[in-house]
Amino acid sequence: KGRMIATHPDPSHFFPAEQGKTLSTQWVRIIPGSVTAREAWFAISLTACTCGFLPQHLATFIMDKSESIITVDDAIRKLMLLSSKEKIWTQEMLLQVNNKSIRLLDCESQEELEDFPLPTVQHCQTVLNQMRYSSILLLVCQDSEQHKPDIHFFNCDEVEAEMVHEDIESALADHKHGKKIRPQTLK
Repeated sequence: KGRMIATHPDPSHFFPAEQGKTLSTQWVRIIPGSVTAREAWFAISLTACTCGFLPQHLATFIMDKSESIITVDDAIRKLMLLSSKEKIWTQEMLLQVNNKSIRLLDCESQEELEDFPLPTVQHCQTVLNQMRYSSILLLVCQDSEQHKPDIHFFNCDEVEAEMVHEDIESALADHKHGKKIRPQTLK
């Protein structure tokens, strides 16, 4: 796909280790093939095969008839409406994908905001060039304690949503089928 991979010599430049702890992560710089594409930084854990992305969280909706959100398309329309009225508040976060879950972390404190075990992820999709956010990732998740699924929207401007989507889909496939195709997807 025309991506170049190179390790960065100083990972603490991007995510500093806590005092007294060392980083056991290899940092990899991925440069998309397009000259105009933005550069992105990925953290690939040597042991757990964890990727980190830096999207902006746009919105979370409950898929509920009372909210007029029955389908993914309904949720996309609601996001487009809120975006057109400039009623979207973004929050940058670290989205980590590993072989067990998708985690959302606060960029500064590294505090866990959400943890979606892979079996709770019902759907993953990209929404491209439909509003002022041109590269959106959406996740539909529902754990056993929820009556209705949530749909989460992320703006992926540092790394294209397709790349994040590919990684999540390969992690889901590995988990579901017991395969190990994900390391090939990360190349």
